Amino acid sequence: MLGTIENPGVMVLAIKDLFLKVRQRSHDGSHSIQLSYLEVYNVTVIDLLSPGRPLLLREDKQQGTVAAGLTQYRAYSTDEVMKLLQQGNQNRTTEPTRVKETSSRSHAILQVVTKGSVLLSLRLDRRKYKRKKIFLGTTKLEKRNET
Repeated sequence: MLGTIENPGVMVLAIKDLFLKVRQRSHDGSHSIQLSYLEVYNVTVIDLLSPGRPLLLREDKQQGTVAAGLTQYRAYSTDEVMKLLQQGNQNRTTEPTRVKETSSRSHAILQVVTKGSVLLSLRLDRRKYKRKKIFLGTTKLEKRNET
């Protein structure tokens, strides 16, 4: 899902497009992008950007299902997001297989939240918004042609 520098993957292209859209609509800097990156492995949820104890899933009336204690990072550029994703991938659970020494059997999930406000009229009325996007990562860290 990340791809390479020469051939960027779906996550990279989506993040680039998201930053482009936010910059086009944000004339006063009232928008922000926050992200979290987690792993689900053997019914355990782990924060890939701040690993430690497993996270507990909880129901929240306003946000729905959330991973309690999941770190959110404010991102300012696509390059910064890529560095965070690469850092998170270093923290993924891996196990050896017959084909590859460090194959991941986990699911990685990138959660992106955009926040901001939109000018509604010439009277400077503003409406606040918050949107959440979730990108499911690959199940494996190995290349397709190696399996």
